[in-house]
Amino acid sequence: MRTLILLAMPLLLAGCHLFTPGSSSPKLAETDWVVDAFVINGERIKANADETLTLTFTDERQATAEADCNNCAGGYTVQGEAITFTLGCTDLACEAPTQGDLLQDALRDVTSYERGGGELVLFGPSVNVILRAQR
Repeated sequence: MRTLILLAMPLLLAGCHLFTPGSSSPKLAETDWVVDAFVINGERIKANADETLTLTFTDERQATAEADCNNCAGGYTVQGEAITFTLGCTDLACEAPTQGDLLQDALRDVTSYERGGGELVLFGPSVNVILRAQR
């Protein structure tokens, strides 16, 4: 039994790192993700640098998003590559329509994700969101 614990210890410790060993991909949780672009009907639209568009996950299956002048918080579930969000968002009247509105709508419809190379891509039926890890 003692030998088994000693052999398993490196695996347990490896799980504590922000990055998966041998990979440049940050963990989904405990990483601040910044929206880099949206893909709508195959067209890539760069995120507006004047707006704050972020997404943060916790290991407790909670997520928060900054969607320009609004904020979202709630839960998320992951099963394989499938992901869904159950978020509540504030509904402040921003000065003008913003990409924050697009982010909120996209998070409601996300069905799956891919992560690699410091990027997180959320896939939905009408909008994909490309995020990059903020370091």
